[in-house]
Amino acid sequence: MVFQLSESTTDIKAFKWLIKENKLIYVDSRSASETSYPQQHGFVWTKATRDMQRSGKHPHISLADKVFVESIGGDITIKIEDNTDTGKGIYSEDVIHKDQNLDDAEIHFCDLDNLVLFKIKPYQETERYFIYNHKEKTVSRADALKYSGLLLPENQGVLFSNGYALQTGGLKVISQDQNRLYYLRTVIEPNGENFLYVFYDDKTNNYQLISYNIITQTIETPIRCSGFTFLSDGKLIYLRESIETTKNHLAQIWQTPFSKEILPNAEKADRLIYKIGNKDIVRVMAESQELITLLNKKDSYSGLYNDIVKLATFILDTYYFLGEEEIQKLDQPLKEIRAIAHSAINEYEKVVEQRKNTEEALEKIKHSCDKILDETKRLHYSQLTEYIDALSQIRALRGEVTGARELKYADPALLDVLEKSLADRYTELSNACVDFLLQEGALLPYEEKAQKISENIIALQKAIDAKTIDENINTLSGQLELLVDIVNNLKIEDTSQSTQIIENISLIFARLNQERLELSKRKREISGKELASDFQAQITLFDQSVINFLELSQTPEKCDEYLTKLSIQLEEMETKFIDFEEFIQQIGTKREEVYAHFQNKRVQLTESRNKRTQNLFDAAQRILKSVQTKAESFDSENDINGYFAADLMVEKVRDLARQLAELEDSAKSEEIQTLLKTSQQEAVRKLKDKKRSTQMVKALLRWEIISLRSISRNWILLWS
Repeated sequence: MVFQLSESTTDIKAFKWLIKENKLIYVDSRSASETSYPQQHGFVWTKATRDMQRSGKHPHISLADKVFVESIGGDITIKIEDNTDTGKGIYSEDVIHKDQNLDDAEIHFCDLDNLVLFKIKPYQETERYFIYNHKEKTVSRADALKYSGLLLPENQGVLFSNGYALQTGGLKVISQDQNRLYYLRTVIEPNGENFLYVFYDDKTNNYQLISYNIITQTIETPIRCSGFTFLSDGKLIYLRESIETTKNHLAQIWQTPFSKEILPNAEKADRLIYKIGNKDIVRVMAESQELITLLNKKDSYSGLYNDIVKLATFILDTYYFLGEEEIQKLDQPLKEIRAIAHSAINEYEKVVEQRKNTEEALEKIKHSCDKILDETKRLHYSQLTEYIDALSQIRALRGEVTGARELKYADPALLDVLEKSLADRYTELSNACVDFLLQEGALLPYEEKAQKISENIIALQKAIDAKTIDENINTLSGQLELLVDIVNNLKIEDTSQSTQIIENISLIFARLNQERLELSKRKREISGKELASDFQAQITLFDQSVINFLELSQTPEKCDEYLTKLSIQLEEMETKFIDFEEFIQQIGTKREEVYAHFQNKRVQLTESRNKRTQNLFDAAQRILKSVQTKAESFDSENDINGYFAADLMVEKVRDLARQLAELEDSAKSEEIQTLLKTSQQEAVRKLKDKKRSTQMVKALLRWEIISLRSISRNWILLWS
């Protein structure tokens, strides 16, 4: 029993009793220390240090590299990009002391995956509490975190006395009551689906009961009461909240799921769901509901589809029973969701990349437009070149704006505004430019530039410097063309004025054309002198190459190969000196000489090869005759085959055939090999014929002997 002794909520007296054998036994009155509140925060605050500071034009402090905060420059600024070049953020609040620096504010934070909780205490002010959702890039003020903050089950988010924030996104404030509420305890439903969080207001001595369902991830309307208790069957009995002291209290009774235990249904003990148990079923329903929440988000943040794949995979891997028939094979829709999310990731990344590129391009164009519009506020300049430069830049930007309309996801309204601003400024500057052109000596800068170009052409000493002069001529021509275009596109009432301007410009154009011809002539003269020595050096080097290649050409094929290489070198020289006829003639003469040299060498090599191949062929034929004679002297087929397999004379014939093949006379090589093979076959055939003849002679002799014996026997009989 706790009694408050004064207006201070900490000035209390506590009496303790022991319940023993259904009796109350008084213990003592010194148990005030045992009435302290439990831990009010389910997480630990981390203090931001100097190591987390990011210096720059607009410095800030990095909290877990997810959100960036500071309280300088007159306000608290919360940014989602680590960019110190700009002071803009997604959320800001004013502070009292405008001149404080980055070290004056005290900052604590806690990183809870997608949620980052942090508190900022600006210089000489009270703390301010915030919740940042990293996925949705949103910030919300939550000062109730000062007194308590609890982690929701299954890491679903964080709960405080007047609201909650979820990992999947969304923050809900259920009341604007800023009373100091302390967390007392949590009542959990036996199957793990519902959680009741009890908070206590030590000023009014009232309670606030907040019920949270982990499947729907929502809270019920809080119950404010002066006292409460739960019965074993889950009935909640509470006394309605009363501000004033009263003698009678109205009690309400509600049936809740917070019973002390669940009564099992023995009839369904053989069912799979019964064996799984309520807690696992509740958990998988909670995970599935979280997946449904993600599916309904409609691309609210960049990593949405990755989270869907991750959560669907987690559910499939964690809950083995989803594929069972009794559970209706719930794994099938989960697998389909994961597959669709996988394919959506690629498309989503393409869209995000295209949008990002388009935004960057439009931002760049807008910055350029703002810059040129700011620089051309003064419509009257002292020099014509200033008008031309400004008009050229505006013209180029209008082209970029027109091209940007072809970009995907481009903002047409923004482009219309930019186009109109540039068009208006172009018209204003064009009118001012015409007024300037009507003044005497307006084209004097261009005349001076033309005169400078003329002097540079006269002083030209190197051909390479002619490129710079040519670029200057082209630049001046472009500026004069722009002037003519401006004058033609403007409505000038007095046509004589526009005619006079164009005539003055045409005089400068004519002079530029003359200077261009003079430059070409001068460049040719200088180039001829410079290239003559270069040409002579290359011809000398080429002659050396011809000599070297002739020495290396030992076969007709090599002659053709090296002649092709030399022809390519001559073509490259011809391209380089194409403008000089005398060099082209020398190259043509050199080409004919080289061709003649290599043709003669090729003829010589061909004749030498033909002579050598004929000699080799004749030698092979002579050896073949000896081989054939030797082969016919053997008495058995094995001897013949052994002779053709290992004899030096036969091997010599094969070597000659190989040499003919290397000399690329395949016809003679194949003929020698054919003759060798034919010799072997002919020797075998003659040996077989010889054996058959011998057998026939022997048979004839036997017949004759038998006949003589028969005649002899007959004579003896007759004689007898």
